[in-house]
Amino acid sequence: MTTPSEAASLVTVAIPALNEERYLSACLESLAAGDYPADMLEVLVLDGGSTDASVEIAESWKDRLPGLRVVENPAKIQAAALNIALKQAKGDYFVRLDAHSTYRPDYVSTCVAALAEDRAENVGGIQWPVGKTLIQRIIALTLRSPFSMGPSAHRHSRSAQYAESVYLGAWKTQTLRDLGGFDESLKVAEDYELNIRLRRSDGRVLVDPALRCPYQVRPGLRSLAKQYFRYGLWRTRILRRDPRSMRPRQSAPGLLLLGLLGSLVLVPFLWQVAVIVPLLYALPLLIAVAALTVSERNVMALTGVIVFPVIHLGYGAGFLWGLMAGGVLPRLPDDVAE
Repeated sequence: MTTPSEAASLVTVAIPALNEERYLSACLESLAAGDYPADMLEVLVLDGGSTDASVEIAESWKDRLPGLRVVENPAKIQAAALNIALKQAKGDYFVRLDAHSTYRPDYVSTCVAALAEDRAENVGGIQWPVGKTLIQRIIALTLRSPFSMGPSAHRHSRSAQYAESVYLGAWKTQTLRDLGGFDESLKVAEDYELNIRLRRSDGRVLVDPALRCPYQVRPGLRSLAKQYFRYGLWRTRILRRDPRSMRPRQSAPGLLLLGLLGSLVLVPFLWQVAVIVPLLYALPLLIAVAALTVSERNVMALTGVIVFPVIHLGYGAGFLWGLMAGGVLPRLPDDVAE
């Protein structure tokens, strides 16, 4: 009789990590508890020079994940980590995981089945925001609304569908190698850029909501603003390279910020005109907060009146900075730009 391990293909699991001691153990626990045979998993934890206990935590899981190795990622960024893993990968399939998330028991097996049946060239699920502290739970609630950053399939899809991008991703290893791996000039959005190349080579990106992944959000509003500033900033790098990839929702936060700045300038002269943009933003903001409060049945969602603007203005500032930063503006601190 064929055992599960004999029937399964070897899968390489890549987990970029940098100071993830708060989250890494839960991530590896969910992987070890999965239904895919542990001896058919090559687990590569790509460490970007952690100064906390991340490496020790990863090493402690070798008993339950015998294929686990910690690999150094000197460049620190995720694209470089994934390319290191891709170069070393022995598996027929390549599954990317995020240390901030946990995974269903059938996550790996479901991804592998979809790829083996040629239903797509990239398979992934839904990024579902969660939090432990009060402020994290508030941020998570807000991020569940399409008003946060638009109705992206990898955040809000309720049925399996082909999409522009996906949370994380799983591929046949050869597919990634044929694409040339991830673009290491991008410190953010390397997955989105790869999916552009994949789709232009007639590849399909499948979002399966059955693979919903709880994702631990940033610990506070300051770190949330920095996160979305980086998203906006690096989105312009892709835009410069490939203008066709632009979507209206991605420019909306930048236009909002420009409108609000223009309103401030107009206040002393034409206050009646100056209030137009703030009012045009306030109306959908209040509707979105009310809808979220009702759908989540949680009065904490009312704090979206603060969190939504942090997301939108953070992204908008990064987007505008990226458009203008052609060597003219001063360099940003690394903890903001990287």
